[in-house]
Amino acid sequence: MHSVRAGLVLVGHDGTVVLCNDEGRELLGTPGAQPGNHVSELGLEAHLAELMASGRVCTGETFVAGRRAVVVTQVRAVLDGTDLGWVITLRDRTDLVQLTGELDSLRSFSDMLRSRAHEADNRLHAVIMLVEMGRGDEAITFATESMEQSQALVDAVAEAVHDAPLAALLLGKSAQADERGVGLRLAEGLLIPDTGQSSGDLLVVLGNLIDNAIDAAAAADPPRWVEVDGHVDEAVGNVVFEVRDSGPGIPPEMVAAAFQRGWSTKAQPDPARPQGRGIGLSLVAGTVRRLAGTIEVATDPSRFVVTLPLPNLGAAEVSS
Repeated sequence: MHSVRAGLVLVGHDGTVVLCNDEGRELLGTPGAQPGNHVSELGLEAHLAELMASGRVCTGETFVAGRRAVVVTQVRAVLDGTDLGWVITLRDRTDLVQLTGELDSLRSFSDMLRSRAHEADNRLHAVIMLVEMGRGDEAITFATESMEQSQALVDAVAEAVHDAPLAALLLGKSAQADERGVGLRLAEGLLIPDTGQSSGDLLVVLGNLIDNAIDAAAAADPPRWVEVDGHVDEAVGNVVFEVRDSGPGIPPEMVAAAFQRGWSTKAQPDPARPQGRGIGLSLVAGTVRRLAGTIEVATDPSRFVVTLPLPNLGAAEVSS
């Protein structure tokens, strides 16, 4: 069992560990886990500990465990009709989460291109009609102003963000925000060089924070806005990202719960998110923890500040 390349944990009816193989200890971040320990004593994230103590059958649910994103499958252990407890298998999906972040960035960028293409069609029709009406000067003025507006954001992002996947993410999120009546803007002084961090990790962190900010701002009263800031603090060797929005923010008493899997301000399920709501911030927290960073949360206005060291070595606590 200890040589199996998947995490394996056997739990009895009383919630105590019967067996935890080496890969299971590694994935859970619990090197001292021993038979006889109760699941609640392992120091796991609350929702993962609750699942492992409950015996609830599940297939392929994602949780944050220590510095990793793990996919958990839990089934009942039955021998000759006797229910002995349950078996938990764990697989590391940290790389998959990074790739998902990159895919989300590409999807956001393609959404932006689709939105911009639709806008361009409308503007082109307007220019053609102005020309047919014999109002050539107005057609030239309109076309020039439209091109300048579209190019301004691209130029601003390209100048301020030197990490290509992050630049694509911001352009895509800007288009998504526009479609929801939210203005996404870059903070004055924003400058994000190529930090040396994994682009996949940064996309997971910044992409989820911006998505949450857009959701919060879209549900708030006008004016609706999201602002992204970032800079490198060379004195201490950190890169700092900040996402602010016009939403109400997370109540201080709910900040700790917000980073646990399953927490969400939305009561209704989203068909576009079959894996369920409430996973974004938990993935952010897990990624930041793995990169030895910190998270700070504030309200009035709603604000998330992520600080990551350069380079991304070691592990640290997520603070709020």
